[in-house]
Amino acid sequence: MINEQPRSILAPPAPATPLHVDGGWSLPLRLPAIRTGEAWALELLDRDGLLVQPGYFYDFAGEAYVVISLLGPEASFAEGLRRLRRSLD
Repeated sequence: MINEQPRSILAPPAPATPLHVDGGWSLPLRLPAIRTGEAWALELLDRDGLLVQPGYFYDFAGEAYVVISLLGPEASFAEGLRRLRRSLD
């Protein structure tokens, strides 16, 4: 169920694209390439209180990737995704 939330909340025309994963405890997202993953992580934390990790922590070669954790409570996860979407719209 938690794997479906990003796809429904971040459905097009959302500017964040969840990448396909076969399993694990995190989900990488591709964000608009207007800043680096690190700059996105810092801005989302400062502006919206959202904690994401820059993609380079996970060896993503591209710039505009962040990674979110799937380990939190489902309601908190869904709220974080909604806030992310509002922040990017």
